[in-house]
Amino acid sequence: MAGLGMAAEKHTQVNTNACGMLNVYVQGTIVPLKPVFMTVHDLGCNHYQYEDFVGHSKMLPIMQRAVWLHIDLPGQGDGEEELPSSYVFPPISKLPEAIKEVLDHFKIKQVVLFGEGAGANILARFAIMYDDLVLGAILIHCTGAPASFAEAIKDKLINWKLNMSGMNAATESFLILHRFGPILETESEIELKNAVENFRQNLRHSINPKNLNKFITSYMQ
Repeated sequence: MAGLGMAAEKHTQVNTNACGMLNVYVQGTIVPLKPVFMTVHDLGCNHYQYEDFVGHSKMLPIMQRAVWLHIDLPGQGDGEEELPSSYVFPPISKLPEAIKEVLDHFKIKQVVLFGEGAGANILARFAIMYDDLVLGAILIHCTGAPASFAEAIKDKLINWKLNMSGMNAATESFLILHRFGPILETESEIELKNAVENFRQNLRHSINPKNLNKFITSYMQ
């Protein structure tokens, strides 16, 4: 779901010991002393969620002075094939190690973290483990609380439906609530509804449901 106004990006595959192959997208040129923003996406998303944000005209001054490094978690890119049945999605606690391997690959010494939802949780863990590498962190809707019993039951039902029938209304509703919260009347109601609809269409047509199921299961544990 590519956004308009997106700066040119370079796609690199980085093989990590912690979780296998990661797709990484770099906007800008990595050079010494140039700030690097590193992003990790939420459930049902991938690096495209940042395109409209980074490509917005008001972001131009930052784009001219910084590099953006976007990480797609395993199997979460648009149109990806189903992960092998033998593939075990890494625990959330293990993903910071994979992110560190990505930074080592690009020889990046310090970063500003930028994550939403599950991605924010992963980056918060990264900041705790590798605080010397972190210049700052922007973490949106970040929570470290474990899932309640009711949430755990709902999670198992969602996972069963994803595996049996693919993307479905119940899973869509769960993911929309997870990402946007209750949809209330706001001054930017039209923009919010457009964002929700774009997210819904991305779930239906771009994200592999069985791969998403593996990510949800890992996140909820």
